This record gives sequence, structure tokens and C-alpha cells, in this order.
Amino acid sequence: MCVSTMDIAKLYKEQGVNKNPREIAQKIVDSIPQNEIIESTNIAGPGFINVMINQAYLLKQISSIYQNDVQGTILVSF
Repeated sequence: MCVSTMDIAKLYKEQGVNKNPREIAQKIVDSIPQNEIIESTNIAGPGFINVMINQAYLLKQISSIYQNDVQGTILVSF
């Protein structure tokens, strides 16, 4: 399930509270802790959150999968 900032703003509006989707997006972005996975984030348009993955981290993970012949799902945590 993907809940967008526009959906969240709509839920607020149904409760009589006006929230701008970009403001909601900013609060989400501000709450993401510093980590080795996310290189950067930005907010586009009406509140879309773009997340750029750290290239070194991604290459390290791909290399590990290739070298270890890993099959299945990789779990990532912050």
C-alpha cells in the first residue's frame, strides 16, 4: 500500500484541518535519519518525495549478491 502526501492531506481535510501536501512531505523527509543508504531526498510537484540511493552502497549490495550467489529478498533497515 502506498499512501501519498496528497492522500494524507485529504484525511486531514476530512477532519477539518488544512495541510499542504508539500508540508507533509517535508515533515516526512525531515524525519528520515542520516544513513548510508540514502544519498539525498527532494520534494517535487505537489508533494512527491524523491529518494536517491547512495551509489557506493548500491554497488556494494549488488556485488555481494553476485559474489555470494544470493537468491531471495534483501532486507534493508535504517
